[in-house]
Amino acid sequence: MFDGLMAFWISGISKAVATLLTYPLIRAKAVIQTTGGDHQGLWGMLAGIVRNEGWLSLYQGVWIMSYKTVLFNSLMMALKQKVSLLLMQWDRFRDRKRRQEKRALLEGQFRQSVTPCCSCEMPWEAAARGSTVMYVDGSWCFLHEAQAHILKEGNRLADHLVVGVHSDDVHQESVGTWPAECYAARLGRLRRKPWAATILENAPWEVSAELLDELKIEKVLGGSVTKTEDCTGGSPKSPSKNRSDAQEIVDPYAECKRLGVFEEVPSLNASTEHDEWMRKVMKIAFSNVDASIDWRILVSDGQSLILRCQPPWPWEIGAQFGPNPGYRDDDQAGIRNALRCGKRAAEGHEMQRQPGDGRLKMLQMRNFPKAWMANTGEDIEAKLRKLLSTFGDLTGLQVNVEPGEVTTAKAAFAEPAMAEKAVKALHGVDMRTAKQKREAGNQPPAEDEKFWAQIVPPASAQPAPAPSQEPVASQETYLLVEGFPTSWSEAQLRATFLAFGGVERLTYVPDSRYGRIAKIILKDSGKMEQVVKELHGSKVGDGDVVEECVLNCKITSAAVQKKEEEARKKREEKEARKLYRADVRKRREEARKEKERIDKESKEPNHEAHEAPDEEPEEPEEPMELPAKRRGAAKKAAARFEEEEREELRRREEEEAARAAAAEAEAEQRRKEDEAKAEAKKAATAAAYQEELRRRAKEAAEKREKEQQEREAERQRREEKRRLFEQDRMKREEA
Repeated sequence: MFDGLMAFWISGISKAVATLLTYPLIRAKAVIQTTGGDHQGLWGMLAGIVRNEGWLSLYQGVWIMSYKTVLFNSLMMALKQKVSLLLMQWDRFRDRKRRQEKRALLEGQFRQSVTPCCSCEMPWEAAARGSTVMYVDGSWCFLHEAQAHILKEGNRLADHLVVGVHSDDVHQESVGTWPAECYAARLGRLRRKPWAATILENAPWEVSAELLDELKIEKVLGGSVTKTEDCTGGSPKSPSKNRSDAQEIVDPYAECKRLGVFEEVPSLNASTEHDEWMRKVMKIAFSNVDASIDWRILVSDGQSLILRCQPPWPWEIGAQFGPNPGYRDDDQAGIRNALRCGKRAAEGHEMQRQPGDGRLKMLQMRNFPKAWMANTGEDIEAKLRKLLSTFGDLTGLQVNVEPGEVTTAKAAFAEPAMAEKAVKALHGVDMRTAKQKREAGNQPPAEDEKFWAQIVPPASAQPAPAPSQEPVASQETYLLVEGFPTSWSEAQLRATFLAFGGVERLTYVPDSRYGRIAKIILKDSGKMEQVVKELHGSKVGDGDVVEECVLNCKITSAAVQKKEEEARKKREEKEARKLYRADVRKRREEARKEKERIDKESKEPNHEAHEAPDEEPEEPEEPMELPAKRRGAAKKAAARFEEEEREELRRREEEEAARAAAAEAEAEQRRKEDEAKAEAKKAATAAAYQEELRRRAKEAAEKREKEQQEREAERQRREEKRRLFEQDRMKREEA
């Protein structure tokens, strides 16, 4: 307003000055035009006016012009002010509209970020039907036991649990450091758990009242170990090291506590994401047995030097590493295979992880599409990984591409059901394109044109030498080691022989007594006798880091081992035959006694006298050669009886096998029926969900149509009212 008034006065004064300067010239020109005194000129006319009438006569009638000028200027300034006000109002209207749009966008941003997890219902929908909606947020790195406990408690207390996940940028801005895991990994792990009904992606660090109101949240949960402590591993009262000393950490739940909706749940323990990360780092750093521990101390037979390993690692206190912490067969063997055989050997060994896990299922495949083989099979692995990942989590994938041979691939799934689902979906699928089918005249595909996929037992179920292991020659002498437990890895077994020069080759062989035994060739073959002398029958391991056991060692070769194995099998067969014959004789004797008992019970006392005369007279003594014939006949009868017994046992075994096969087939049929029912139930659920979505979409469309009709009716009503008003106005004007 002040600027407008100042501009008005400046404009008025400038116009007044201009009028005083120009008006004498205008009056002189007007006098010249009216009197015809053009011969005097402009300046002569001015001089004549001053000479005849004085100086004031130059400004005669100036007030009329000044009045008109001032009036015109006032009108123009008023008009300009009105236009400026209109423009300012338009700017304010535009800013207000922009603010309203921004507010509407902000009000809907939380609902747009909510995605379903274990429930198809959104939190505001659950709140509308009276369910209790609770909220818990965090970064959820590693999802350790304390975090899982909070989520379980929230799932137990709430009808609908909303879990917020902070993005990497939000975590970094709030804590000062980047999270230990990426956002996609944290979000994916959380989706695989059954605790969250819905997930709020890119959740804000501070829980605001707008978030609570928009998602209809009644309670906000938090642990006794705060979110900031969990993410930083430090005290929440002190600022982060990456921040300035003057900056303090703001309580993310301050607004919730002010509103009285915050509820604290006791944490399971004091574990944090930082502790879990340190535990994993230490486990990896100290998993190299050759660098962290001198494994020669594991040999403790009482005669050699005994050095006990007592690791003073404080992070192992309370750490749950199992019976053999930090040392896994797959880690060490995978490293050695990668160094010796390259990346493919390491990937092949990766699929043999956790040999004791019977749930691991291997999927073998061949007959891939011809388009995949265009670049000599280089793209097969990426395409297979993308294809198989749709059926579940892959734990390993190995592709064998050899010139002149059929390209095959092996894949390992985390769950058996995933492998079975992949086989059902892929096996027998025609791999030809539409063009190839037309070129073949739409004939059925050949066997090599159909995708082949079958489940095979994992490599751990059929032990075989690792890629780095070479077969032992038949005449080569080696150590046969027995008695080590299944928890021992290849690295631990190799480390046992470090004191004797180290192991050159190691091969595992399945064994019925110990599960597996090892054939070992030392780098220094001259120390085999020393190994047998010091290790055979000795106790190895400390019982803390390495499981304690008694080793049996002997020097042998493949030929000797084969002979011993054959002799052992013969002994076992002989013992089995002896046991079988003893069993046959026992049953024969029992049958004979049973028959005699029955015959004895069937005879009555009054018949004994009548039957006595019918008894056959005693035969005369036979010559000496008859007993030999009788013995031969008895042997033949015994052999025949034994053969009959054997046939009877075989028949019974076949019947039992048939019954077992029938029971297995029936169980398989029931399993397939259960799977079919489960699939049908899942399909019905999906159909019901789709039907619900269609119903909601239909209701929304009907609502929009109804609103449109109401707006149209309102518009027509206003038009009619305006028309009637115009008619009345015109009538009044005519009157």
